[in-house]
Formats: sequence, structure tokens, C-alpha cells
Amino acid sequence: MIHWYSPENLERAWKYARIEVRDDFVFDVINYEDIKLNFRRLLSSLHNQLKYEQYYPAPLLRIGVPKNDYSVRPGTIIPIKI
Repeated sequence: MIHWYSPENLERAWKYARIEVRDDFVFDVINYEDIKLNFRRLLSSLHNQLKYEQYYPAPLLRIGVPKNDYSVRPGTIIPIKI
């Protein structure tokens, strides 16, 4: 039986997430190099945390997203735990 948190599914989810962040208002200046360099180790760690119900996501970061005329709108960032 393949679980939703299988390494294959987690890798597929990461690929979709990378596509999704391309148009985010917060740009990752290091282009997730920290994750790319340790991808297999991080994937294994996340898989085990999910499997044994030990994963706890980081809380959302709330920020003001600049708009025109010196105003901001509410926004959030989902931090990626490494």
C-alpha cells in the first residue's frame, strides 16, 4: 500500500510547490538551494516524521504586502522547515 506521505508522493508535492511559488510576492533569493543540496535527507526526515505522527508545521508568517499608494494588504508566508 502506498501512503500519501510516501517519498514518491512527497517528491511530487515538492515539484508542484516549486511551480506554485514562482509568482509569490516573497522571492527566495537563494532559490531553495539549501533544500536542493539536502533534498534526499530532508525527504527522508519528512517522510519519517509524517509516518510516526511527529511532524508539526511551522506557523504562518503574517506580513504586509505592498500595494499602490503606500498601502499594504494582509499576506502570509508558509515557511519551509529544514
